[in-house]
This record gives sequence, C-alpha cells and structure tokens, in this order.
Amino acid sequence: MLWRGHRVRNEVYPEPWYDSHPTNPVAVGEFRQFCNAHGARVVRRAYLAGDWRTPCRFWPRLLAGYAIYEVVRAT
Repeated sequence: MLWRGHRVRNEVYPEPWYDSHPTNPVAVGEFRQFCNAHGARVVRRAYLAGDWRTPCRFWPRLLAGYAIYEVVRAT
C-alpha cells in the first residue's frame, strides 16, 4: 500500500476491494482507480485519523484511518 497505493492481493484478499466483503479495507489509490474506471469524479475528500475528528494531513495514504469522498458522475 505504501508504494503503490493499493491493497495487497494475496490468498487472504484475492479479489479487488469492491468484489469483497464489506469488512475488507480499501486503499485510497484503489478507490481512485475504481472511480476513474466507472466514470465518477471526486469533488471533495477528507482524510481523518481513526477518531473521525482529527484531520490526517501527513501521509494520508498510509496513516489515515478514514477517507471520506464526495463523488459525482463525470460529465
């Protein structure tokens, strides 16, 4: 995840995040790739620490507990 921005796919997580159970985490890079592939555009995003309140401004791909996106259809 650190270098490519994608969750590792292996025997435990063989499927992409969107084809897996809801409890499986998704990487920020994978979500962006999913949006691009499905004609969606990210309007706003916020990266938060695990407490849902504190912004994660330093290395959000690695350290954020939550990523919140506002997504619209691309025109």
